[in-house]
Amino acid sequence: MSIPYMTGWEGGAAAWYTGTVAAWAGLTFGAFSSVAGNQHRTLAGQGGNWSMLAGWGYNCLPGTVPTTSRWLNHWMKPVTPGTSALAVQFGRATVCQVNVRFLGNGTLELYRGSTLLVSLPGAYNPNLNHWLAVNVIAANAGGIIDVWLDGARINGLSGPGFPTFTGDTQQDAVNADWDQFGWGGNIAPSSAGVNSGGDWYVDDVFVTDAVTGRLTETYIIPIVPDADSAPLTLTPNPVVAHYLNVDEIPANDADYNGTSVSGDQDFYDMTAPPAGSAVLAINFNARATRDGALTHGEVAITSGATTVYSAAAVLPASPSYLDMQVISETDPDTGIAWTNAGVAAVKAGFRFTT
Repeated sequence: MSIPYMTGWEGGAAAWYTGTVAAWAGLTFGAFSSVAGNQHRTLAGQGGNWSMLAGWGYNCLPGTVPTTSRWLNHWMKPVTPGTSALAVQFGRATVCQVNVRFLGNGTLELYRGSTLLVSLPGAYNPNLNHWLAVNVIAANAGGIIDVWLDGARINGLSGPGFPTFTGDTQQDAVNADWDQFGWGGNIAPSSAGVNSGGDWYVDDVFVTDAVTGRLTETYIIPIVPDADSAPLTLTPNPVVAHYLNVDEIPANDADYNGTSVSGDQDFYDMTAPPAGSAVLAINFNARATRDGALTHGEVAITSGATTVYSAAAVLPASPSYLDMQVISETDPDTGIAWTNAGVAAVKAGFRFTT
């Protein structure tokens, strides 16, 4: 998998991420909140964004993706230019691998643990939205940092010729990869002096490995069910067109489609992406629970004549929910990258099993 994680924050409130999403569950957040709108340079009105609100949090990537090199890509902008600061930290080793700080006055800083290595005044414009891409190569000696902003490498902060790190730059006891990143606060004991303050927007977050590498400006566009398809064997509650119970963003628990019969499933047509857009991947999301004997659920994708199912996930008992996310980087019907037309014709579904 070359894209182990992506989100555009369409899930809504902080509790949606901290309570149930596998990538975030059980991890610590400060005062984060969801903000309507976006922090894109273009595509006004699409998606949402996350406000840091002087808080902090960190993500643990789902699954195991063995690689020494990962990129963190996302949009960012201070809420209050001139006063806000944002720290982007990688790893939770005793001495954190790297901590890149964006000060509200346009200064960029690079910390190794709590030690300031580089300070670059005027490196970015705090009044604008920026596309950030940071690559960290974990190693016990010779760790590497590479920082890009709006498609250009930050000279003097990273890249060819920049000194490699020595000492412990690995993730805990694992030298093969880093699996956590954080925004805003100290998530490693030695970084207590590197906290950020102020409010920031972060939007359209992608983690990529060396296969995909650094992304150019990329956006997450939400598409939702807009018609019933087939098969359609779940029972709607309330009794309306099935897709109307699962088309809201963020998802709510007031309406749903369910069953007590193993193998029952629903499929839905989806709204089309903007015309002419190039597609990197589709992130299919489903929110499910159980209140009977059925214990598992599968996200389903139909493209052309091909239907594929995700691995069955164990569903929690009601009133708890599991928010499942399945990232598809290739069209299962063609075996190659998704096209705009392929996304416009895709059908998303869900199947309950024992």
